[in-house]
Amino acid sequence: MRPTDPPGRDGRPNRWSALLICSTAYFLVCFHKVTPAVMVDELMAEFGGSPAIIGILSSVYFYSYMVMQIPIGFMADRMNPMRMVGYGTILAGLGSVLFGFSRDFTNAMLARALTGIGVSGVLVPSCKVLGLAFGDRFMMANGALMAIGSLGSIVAASPLAMLIEAFGWRSAFFLAAGLSAAAGLVCFVPMPGRENGRECEPREAADVPSLLRLVPSALLPAFISFFKYGPFVAYQGLWGVPFLMGVHGVGKVEAGEVMVLLSVSTVIACMGVGVLTGRLKLKPRTIDIAAASLFASSWIPMLLPASAGALALLYASACVMGGADIMILLMTNDYIRQRVDPGARGTVMGIVSTMTFAGGAIFQTVMGLFVDGTARGYRNAFILCLVSALTSLVLVMVYTKDRKAADVLPV
Repeated sequence: MRPTDPPGRDGRPNRWSALLICSTAYFLVCFHKVTPAVMVDELMAEFGGSPAIIGILSSVYFYSYMVMQIPIGFMADRMNPMRMVGYGTILAGLGSVLFGFSRDFTNAMLARALTGIGVSGVLVPSCKVLGLAFGDRFMMANGALMAIGSLGSIVAASPLAMLIEAFGWRSAFFLAAGLSAAAGLVCFVPMPGRENGRECEPREAADVPSLLRLVPSALLPAFISFFKYGPFVAYQGLWGVPFLMGVHGVGKVEAGEVMVLLSVSTVIACMGVGVLTGRLKLKPRTIDIAAASLFASSWIPMLLPASAGALALLYASACVMGGADIMILLMTNDYIRQRVDPGARGTVMGIVSTMTFAGGAIFQTVMGLFVDGTARGYRNAFILCLVSALTSLVLVMVYTKDRKAADVLPV
């Protein structure tokens, strides 16, 4: 039997207020995530570190985010998820303002970890809120959430760099702190039709033994995310720019443009998912397999010898890769919504999110073992990415084979 959400009240405007609040919070999550990328030189000068040390400082965000995902998912099944979004966003703001005041590396690292812990409480509870509020239209709402979040990454690039040039790097963290505090407080404001947020109160949550029995069912979508997000974030967040500069001889600005295309394609895919599933009536399995196939294919240009044609294909690859990556995520989240009872969704999404960020952390390190600054080294690293993407494709085909084989957890 497929799990269904209890019929909601007719307060439809409230669904859109929930989407707006959650999307604003997730925008700030993505903003916080990539903020250090445009101030590496300033941070090195301030804290006297090497690039490797600054890399550690940035990665603390990912590790603290990762270790919190299963606890956050567990709590989202037992607490009001909208309030969790509020607490998390405010905590991220506190971490940001502490980072802005930091005078040494240790305090900066602790502040960055606090930011990671705060933002870890946004995405999974937001998906829980939107799943309850939108029901069968969850995919559209989730697409909007991801699209607005991707805009946060774009704003944290060139626009933030201009702000830093004008007011200094600390101003960026104070701005992020103020916006986070404001967005977090809104989560606690009673709104017409919300009945003080009771539509987001958790239903009876599954007990621990029942949740443990669900873990094997959660591992398949978790490994799908691990094998597709790991290579993607390693390319976008670490190895893409040096690869383009070192192997293809482009400048930093042009290499950055390719990375921006990844984010732009992500936004377009998020906004287009409703058209594919709604107006065009494409089956989710068809979309999921097509996206996973395109994602795997997008790694092929990285294996070609440097040439003008190969560089053009890398631009085309960027236009495909970001959109394919997020489309797989959207389909996976919707499958979880359909297959898992509301009382266990938060925990399942927490498991998936943990494996997702584990993939990002592990692939950045493992690829570094192959990369030696030469074309051959990068080629070997990208062969690993291609194999990983193909593994994700196979897992997608297995996971989506039988939509009716629901992993329902009775509560």
